[in-house]
Amino acid sequence: MKKLIFPALVGSLLTSACAQKAEKVTAAYVPTTLYSGESCKDLRLEQARVVAQVNHLAGEQDKKAQNDAVAMGVGLVVFWPALFLMAADKDESSQLAQMKGQYDAIQAAGAQKGCWT
Repeated sequence: MKKLIFPALVGSLLTSACAQKAEKVTAAYVPTTLYSGESCKDLRLEQARVVAQVNHLAGEQDKKAQNDAVAMGVGLVVFWPALFLMAADKDESSQLAQMKGQYDAIQAAGAQKGCWT
């Protein structure tokens, strides 16, 4: 029984340490009131800035997720103690979630002002 529990426990711990793909990162809540005083022009400029940042962070996050997946495969086959080092790398998920939230807030503020029609 112990032979089955230990590998399952280690496997679940290691998969939780892996970076997730950018598409799976959910937006953090950002209140639309942050953008309520902005003009439609300013909202469009801010939206373009946020989209560029989201695209950059998504690329970095996907790269990290891919590297973790490769490390997991190699670690399981070649040298399993190296798997514990995967969590040492920083992923971009929290910053990506924040930027996705800002995008949603800008969209909502622009929709309230009629900017996107």
